Amino acid sequence: MGAEPETIRVLIADDCPQVRESLQALLETLEGITVVGQARDGQEAVAMAASLRPQVVVMDLEMPGTDGLAATSLVKAGSWQPAIIVLTIHAQPWAQAQALQAGADAFVSKSAMPEVLIQSIRRVASHHARPEPRSPD
Repeated sequence: MGAEPETIRVLIADDCPQVRESLQALLETLEGITVVGQARDGQEAVAMAASLRPQVVVMDLEMPGTDGLAATSLVKAGSWQPAIIVLTIHAQPWAQAQALQAGADAFVSKSAMPEVLIQSIRRVASHHARPEPRSPD
Protein backbone atom coordinates (compact mmCIF):
# COMPACT_ATOMS: atom_id res chain seq x y z
CA MET A 1 0.00 0.00 0.00
CA GLY A 2 1.16 3.55 -0.77
CA ALA A 3 1.34 6.40 1.64
CA GLU A 4 -1.83 8.30 2.39
CA PRO A 5 -2.15 11.55 0.45
CA GLU A 6 -1.04 14.63 2.32
CA THR A 7 -3.70 17.10 3.41
CA ILE A 8 -3.73 20.23 1.25
CA ARG A 9 -3.17 23.27 3.46
CA VAL A 10 -5.08 26.31 2.15
CA LEU A 11 -4.90 29.99 3.10
CA ILE A 12 -7.86 32.18 2.11
CA ALA A 13 -7.21 35.88 1.39
CA ASP A 14 -10.24 38.09 0.81
CA ASP A 15 -11.35 41.38 2.33
CA CYS A 16 -14.98 40.23 2.60
CA PRO A 17 -15.62 38.25 5.81
CA GLN A 18 -18.62 36.47 4.26
CA VAL A 19 -16.52 35.23 1.34
CA ARG A 20 -13.77 33.99 3.69
CA GLU A 21 -16.26 32.21 5.94
CA SER A 22 -18.16 30.68 3.00
CA LEU A 23 -14.96 29.40 1.39
CA GLN A 24 -13.74 27.94 4.69
CA ALA A 25 -17.11 26.25 5.29
CA LEU A 26 -17.02 24.75 1.79
CA LEU A 27 -13.40 23.60 1.92
CA GLU A 28 -13.60 22.15 5.44
CA THR A 29 -16.30 19.72 4.25
CA LEU A 30 -13.85 18.14 1.82
CA GLU A 31 -11.56 15.26 2.61
CA GLY A 32 -7.90 16.08 2.17
CA ILE A 33 -8.22 19.88 2.44
CA THR A 34 -7.81 22.02 5.54
CA VAL A 35 -7.95 25.80 5.85
CA VAL A 36 -4.98 27.00 7.90
CA GLY A 37 -5.91 30.68 7.98
CA GLN A 38 -7.84 33.65 6.68
CA ALA A 39 -6.21 36.91 5.63
CA ARG A 40 -8.20 40.15 5.40
CA ASP A 41 -5.86 41.91 2.99
CA GLY A 42 -2.79 41.39 0.86
CA GLN A 43 -0.28 42.40 3.51
CA GLU A 44 -1.76 39.90 5.96
CA ALA A 45 -1.80 37.24 3.22
CA VAL A 46 1.93 37.70 2.58
CA ALA A 47 2.76 37.41 6.28
CA MET A 48 0.46 34.42 6.83
CA ALA A 49 1.78 32.60 3.75
CA ALA A 50 5.30 32.85 5.17
CA SER A 51 4.35 31.78 8.70
CA LEU A 52 1.65 29.17 8.04
CA ARG A 53 3.30 27.65 4.94
CA PRO A 54 0.15 26.62 3.05
CA GLN A 55 0.40 24.67 -0.17
CA VAL A 56 -2.29 26.82 -1.80
CA VAL A 57 -3.37 30.45 -1.32
CA VAL A 58 -6.79 31.45 -2.63
CA MET A 59 -6.27 35.17 -3.27
CA ASP A 60 -8.83 37.87 -4.08
CA LEU A 61 -7.60 40.51 -6.54
CA GLU A 62 -9.25 43.56 -5.03
CA MET A 63 -8.32 44.14 -1.40
CA PRO A 64 -7.49 47.33 0.50
CA GLY A 65 -3.87 48.30 0.89
CA THR A 66 -1.74 45.62 -0.73
CA ASP A 67 -4.01 44.22 -3.45
CA GLY A 68 -4.07 40.63 -4.66
CA LEU A 69 -1.69 41.25 -7.58
CA ALA A 70 0.97 42.82 -5.37
CA ALA A 71 0.45 40.19 -2.67
CA THR A 72 0.80 37.40 -5.26
CA SER A 73 4.11 38.86 -6.44
CA LEU A 74 5.37 39.23 -2.86
CA VAL A 75 4.39 35.68 -1.87
CA LYS A 76 6.08 34.28 -4.98
CA ALA A 77 9.23 36.27 -4.15
CA GLY A 78 9.38 34.83 -0.64
CA SER A 79 11.23 31.80 0.68
CA TRP A 80 8.00 29.73 0.83
CA GLN A 81 6.24 29.69 -2.52
CA PRO A 82 2.79 28.11 -2.40
CA ALA A 83 0.56 27.78 -5.42
CA ILE A 84 -1.73 30.78 -5.77
CA ILE A 85 -5.24 30.72 -7.16
CA VAL A 86 -6.65 34.14 -7.91
CA LEU A 87 -10.37 34.19 -7.15
CA THR A 88 -12.09 37.32 -8.42
CA ILE A 89 -15.26 38.83 -9.80
CA HIS A 90 -13.26 40.04 -12.80
CA ALA A 91 -13.44 37.30 -15.43
CA GLN A 92 -12.06 39.56 -18.17
CA PRO A 93 -8.92 38.41 -20.03
CA TRP A 94 -6.93 41.45 -18.81
CA ALA A 95 -7.49 40.44 -15.17
CA GLN A 96 -6.40 36.87 -15.86
CA ALA A 97 -3.31 38.06 -17.74
CA GLN A 98 -2.32 40.39 -14.89
CA ALA A 99 -2.81 37.65 -12.30
CA LEU A 100 -0.71 35.15 -14.25
CA GLN A 101 1.98 37.77 -14.85
CA ALA A 102 2.09 38.41 -11.08
CA GLY A 103 2.79 34.71 -10.54
CA ALA A 104 -0.64 33.14 -10.02
CA ASP A 105 -0.88 29.45 -10.86
CA ALA A 106 -4.60 29.53 -11.65
CA PHE A 107 -7.45 31.98 -12.08
CA VAL A 108 -11.05 31.28 -11.02
CA SER A 109 -14.04 33.58 -11.33
CA LYS A 110 -16.16 34.01 -8.21
CA SER A 111 -19.17 33.27 -10.42
CA ALA A 112 -17.83 29.79 -11.26
CA MET A 113 -19.32 26.71 -9.65
CA PRO A 114 -17.61 25.67 -6.38
CA GLU A 115 -16.37 22.50 -8.09
CA VAL A 116 -14.18 24.64 -10.37
CA LEU A 117 -12.36 26.11 -7.37
CA ILE A 118 -12.06 22.72 -5.68
CA GLN A 119 -10.61 21.13 -8.83
CA SER A 120 -8.18 24.05 -9.19
CA ILE A 121 -7.01 23.67 -5.59
CA ARG A 122 -6.38 19.95 -6.05
CA ARG A 123 -4.66 20.49 -9.42
CA VAL A 124 -2.26 23.22 -8.32
CA ALA A 125 -1.54 21.43 -5.04
CA SER A 126 -0.50 18.31 -6.96
CA HIS A 127 2.07 20.42 -8.83
CA HIS A 128 3.20 22.21 -5.65
CA ALA A 129 2.84 19.37 -3.18
CA ARG A 130 6.01 20.21 -1.30
CA PRO A 131 7.36 23.63 -2.21
CA GLU A 132 11.01 23.86 -1.38
CA PRO A 133 12.05 26.90 0.60
CA ARG A 134 14.32 29.13 -1.44
CA SER A 135 17.63 30.07 0.02
CA PRO A 136 18.14 33.79 0.52
CA ASP A 137 20.15 35.38 -2.27
